[in-house]
Amino acid sequence: MPHRAVRLALATAAAGSALLAAIATPSYAGPPAAVTADSLAVSVGSVTPAVALNGAKLTVVATVRNLGDAPVSGVSVSVRDGSTPVTTRSEVAAWAASRVPATGAVLAKGALPGTLAAGATTSVHLTIANVAAGRTQKWGAVPVSVEAVAGAAGAAGAAGAADGRVHTFLGYQVVKQYLPLTTAVLLPLVMDADPDLAATGTARADAWTAATAPTSRLGRIVAAAAGTSASFVLDPALTATPHVLVPTTTQTTTTSPTDPTHLATYAASTAELQARTDLAARISSDPATASTGSPAATDRLLLPMGDPDIAAPTVRQNVSAAVRATAEAGPAGSGPTIAWPAGGAWSTPIESTVRAAYGPDLRVAMVSSAALRGGDRTAEVNERSATGLPLAVYDAPLSGLLGRATQGAGTLALQQFVADSAALVAERSGTERELLLVGSRGLDPSPADLSRLLQGIGTGVPWVRTVGARSVVVDGSATPAELPLAELASSPPRTPGSLLTTRATTALTRTTTTVRAMAAVRSDGDTFAAPLLQAGQQLLAASWRTTPGRWRTLDTWVTRAATSGASGVFVSPRQINFLADSGRIQITVVNDLDVAVHDITLTLHPDNPRLRIESPTSSVTIGAKSRTTRIFRATALAAGQVPITATLTAPDGTVIRKDAPVRISVTPTGDWMYWVLGSIAGTILVVGIWRGVRRGGPGALPAGADEEPVQ
Repeated sequence: MPHRAVRLALATAAAGSALLAAIATPSYAGPPAAVTADSLAVSVGSVTPAVALNGAKLTVVATVRNLGDAPVSGVSVSVRDGSTPVTTRSEVAAWAASRVPATGAVLAKGALPGTLAAGATTSVHLTIANVAAGRTQKWGAVPVSVEAVAGAAGAAGAAGAADGRVHTFLGYQVVKQYLPLTTAVLLPLVMDADPDLAATGTARADAWTAATAPTSRLGRIVAAAAGTSASFVLDPALTATPHVLVPTTTQTTTTSPTDPTHLATYAASTAELQARTDLAARISSDPATASTGSPAATDRLLLPMGDPDIAAPTVRQNVSAAVRATAEAGPAGSGPTIAWPAGGAWSTPIESTVRAAYGPDLRVAMVSSAALRGGDRTAEVNERSATGLPLAVYDAPLSGLLGRATQGAGTLALQQFVADSAALVAERSGTERELLLVGSRGLDPSPADLSRLLQGIGTGVPWVRTVGARSVVVDGSATPAELPLAELASSPPRTPGSLLTTRATTALTRTTTTVRAMAAVRSDGDTFAAPLLQAGQQLLAASWRTTPGRWRTLDTWVTRAATSGASGVFVSPRQINFLADSGRIQITVVNDLDVAVHDITLTLHPDNPRLRIESPTSSVTIGAKSRTTRIFRATALAAGQVPITATLTAPDGTVIRKDAPVRISVTPTGDWMYWVLGSIAGTILVVGIWRGVRRGGPGALPAGADEEPVQ
């Protein structure tokens, strides 16, 4: 027993120091699933109702687990008043994060029957007759500690003598003395950062099936939102099925060349198409009847196609293209007006990038309250930037609760929402205000826990009135000039750095340009280009920030695929001896690809002025695994070596390949050559005559012959 007292004293002192530190520097901490002291772990399975009205009973279901190696007997569980009021949001955060013993009265107590075996778990129901009894405030939340104690300490019921403890909150209302807080919950549906989603072959179909299945991360979010007032903000690629004219079980499909780029086939298999169609149907279906107050499916908001990382200054042009693609592909009235920087970050450079990327399509930017000025003042949902851009500010602490609705923690998240929202309303209880909650891009919840949280927000908290997100985010009637001016936080939260550096985006742009050029000249252009263009678009996504290794895997694959496609067509290297003033040069173009190419323009450019090509361009069409020759007329201007740069371009002028594989040795023949040859011939003639005279050639008369007289 003395050792136990020492442990408790040390724990109390350490916890007290932690509380003081938390109060001095308020910070948000999510609800823990379970808190362990010595040998027992306690968690809260449910609090019913989340807010007790008009003195109604409230029941807490606590779960106790024996973490020790030996059985424990005489275990009692109690709900103890924290005694310290939580009237501000910082006080709510401090109580949720702390582990200090509660010193108030015991509100309810129960005992576990018999012995709790090692590793065993059991639950106990604790009923509180009237949480509001004796409270001065007529509505709000009470901080409580749910504690489990074993043996004699449990029987004594002394404060601080807990073997297991967890902090939470109990809500109550006797009289309504406020205007309800209009609240919207927005759940993001964006693709996982998975290279296989843009691959080819069976790996791609398997990845899409896994990413869109009911048990997937996206599937669990959709399931949790069913029957609630939550809305979706999503990448439209999840609801816009790839445009496939002839879907087959193979990896080849066809598309009309006149289709917009974003509607091109993704070389999708039947399995992938079915998986994506099923997810789109689940997203688009109205999860509840109108009587529940749930927004219609049309309330969803669209991000740009591919959810590009708009906080990176290097993606402006790419985002602009994605915005246009979303406007064309999205449902009527749901155009790409939403800018959402990664992590909700906001700064003057980010605003400049966003405005340049979206242009006149930009209507509002979603920003985390953590990016704006801190202090006791809670930011308004609708504010404006220094340049007049409307901002939809989502509450960072309460939004964080969505991500903490994991296995077993849904109730604790809901009860912290009860307390935090009560403190928020109390800031200005007589003023109509709005609240926006936005989950993180990587939201990965337990469906049951997130559903419990969403259901509680929608129907269980009397000072909260839920609406669809569109009415809060983009349908506000106020003009920018009427909105309060947002102030940036002096120490904004850190977010993982963007992978889209200037070098990376330059290389990606070059690769994408090459892919489009090859698609225009290959006989299988659509099938070749579609998966690579989709992969290039996915490489711009904000979700890669947390998985740089996977980003590099996909980037390497795209680059290699594009390079191999372009390098398969080339000019055959050769050395040519040009022994003329003018003549013809024969150039061979090789197609080493498995498909035919067409409408390629071959252009020759001498690298020095010794040789001139009279008509330097020629159109080329070559069959698969074949070669063809082109004849060019040339004029020699001087002797010497002339490297020839051969450029192969697509119809739009994009260079497919450019190198200097041909070298010409120029030896021209001009007037000087004829003078030389004439001189040589004359010299030979003179020498021959001279030699004939010396030897007495045929023109000499024989000795003694008669000469014919001249008449």
